[in-house]
Amino acid sequence: MAEDNIELNQNIPKKADIDFSRLENLVLTENDETYKIERDRFIKERLSFLINNSQIKDLTPFSFPYQGFIHPESEVKPTLTVFEGFKINDDSVYSNLLDSIRAHIRFDTWRNQGIRFINQYAILRTISEYFGNYLADSQTEAQREYFYMKYSTIDSDPISIKDFKKRGISMCVEKAALAQNLLSFLGYDSLYCTGKECELIPGETGLHAFNIITTENGKFIFDPTNPSIEYDSEGNIINYHPASYLLSDEQYDILISGGKIEVVHNDYQNNSDSSRLPMPSIRKYGGLNFPKTT
Repeated sequence: MAEDNIELNQNIPKKADIDFSRLENLVLTENDETYKIERDRFIKERLSFLINNSQIKDLTPFSFPYQGFIHPESEVKPTLTVFEGFKINDDSVYSNLLDSIRAHIRFDTWRNQGIRFINQYAILRTISEYFGNYLADSQTEAQREYFYMKYSTIDSDPISIKDFKKRGISMCVEKAALAQNLLSFLGYDSLYCTGKECELIPGETGLHAFNIITTENGKFIFDPTNPSIEYDSEGNIINYHPASYLLSDEQYDILISGGKIEVVHNDYQNNSDSSRLPMPSIRKYGGLNFPKTT
């Protein structure tokens, strides 16, 4: 069965295991000092629950899709050519996440959308601001490779995610792994996936890390590394939006079984007449049929 190809970290309910009304009341707290006290209490309780219900499980590019919270002592390796990977062991990122949700929901236009809608924007913003980059390019990749060569040796310890902070060198593995824990923190049933046959740029196929989220509205690919880009009439980037793609049951089964699927990705062009024109392209995700690691 396709579901046998998933590494299960904890028994996660199909619906969010978090009280969204409590979360919403928390981020709507008006007094800043009261908010910080309640925020820190909430984070301490939530992380205690997640850590106690997870296990130390190292992840490599050849691991099966991984469900649940990645333990802070787990090691995530970006490739098999580096000696050490990284640990998601910085609790401050959860404060950043709640602060981002709070910043959004305090505006009426966002509050009317609901906290579940806001969450995906808050996660994208948290990840991008934490690492210091929304997008990655060939220069980013070169700087990242140098970073791993410098910090990863035979006798070195795993790198802390803190060492990536604000460097602007993070790519799909770091972003999707952190997204996995932010999603789990917010109670979502999420998979951390690495596909060996992903094609985000036509003609360029390779390894790529992303997330699959199960909600009451269906299953979605969430790609925090490659957001939807909004351009002004002169072609300048003016905004970023979450890259999220609804999957049919058939598409999900194909993905989990190791096949490849196509999704339509939209960037947007804002024209001088204030119209917003979609700029569709095809992205391909797949290749999750890796041998199970021990």
